[in-house]
Amino acid sequence: MNNKHDDGGAAFPATLYHDARDFGQRTGMTLRDWFAGQVLPAVMLSSDAAYMTGKRDEAPGTKEYVSDAYRIADAMIKERNRGGTE
Repeated sequence: MNNKHDDGGAAFPATLYHDARDFGQRTGMTLRDWFAGQVLPAVMLSSDAAYMTGKRDEAPGTKEYVSDAYRIADAMIKERNRGGTE
């Protein structure tokens, strides 16, 4: 099974120029990481609310939060590649 995900490329790419002959590419975090980080607070809040109201059998843990955040990030990249929603 291939677990390779489309990471969306660099979230904040920048080309660094030191002088006319010397430059380098700095990519930083991936778009997938950026999306997951942005959605994580909402994932945590909704999961905790579901547990507190009895709609979830057990309290979520870090693994569940992260897994859900990356699942949503993957869906965001997939939709972005399709051209977004209209």
